Amino acid sequence: VVDEGVANAAGVEVVRRRSGGGAVWLEPHTVTWVDVVLPAGDPCWVDDVGRSALWLGAAWMQALAELGVPDLSVHDGPLVRGPWAPLVCFAGRGPGEVLSGGRKVVGISQRRTRSGARFQCAVLHRWDPAPLAAVLRLPEADRSTLVAELADVAVGIGPVEPAAVVANLLAALRDPGPA
Repeated sequence: VVDEGVANAAGVEVVRRRSGGGAVWLEPHTVTWVDVVLPAGDPCWVDDVGRSALWLGAAWMQALAELGVPDLSVHDGPLVRGPWAPLVCFAGRGPGEVLSGGRKVVGISQRRTRSGARFQCAVLHRWDPAPLAAVLRLPEADRSTLVAELADVAVGIGPVEPAAVVANLLAALRDPGPA
């Protein structure tokens, strides 16, 4: 999916994540990435993969609400795959992912084994699909369409310090608040 020649020429390092999903664009000050490991048997563990990240989405929602991110909700329905979702992570919605005003702000993927699950979470500070589109193996017309169609599927939380995001998530995980 990624044109590695174009990426290399642009100085972009390509890394593959084993948890699956579409491409994610990572650059300083645009995304906070957090991995959460949950052992099987933990009280938060859910065997149903389609519902297994809802507890984590609730924690993210609490953490971001305390940072002033407005109109938050957790996607608790089935996987929603827009036409660009096979290429771009934030073009779809999975259970447990967090939305602000109906636009994705936290993406979650997971890798499970018998012993536990690793949830890879990406919190957007800024959303601009153009840099990612520039390195995808697409005809120019499709690249322009992708950028236009994805402009409103996600939103960033703004210039919040990543340390504050992580601290709030840790606090929410320690004290999940009212059930």
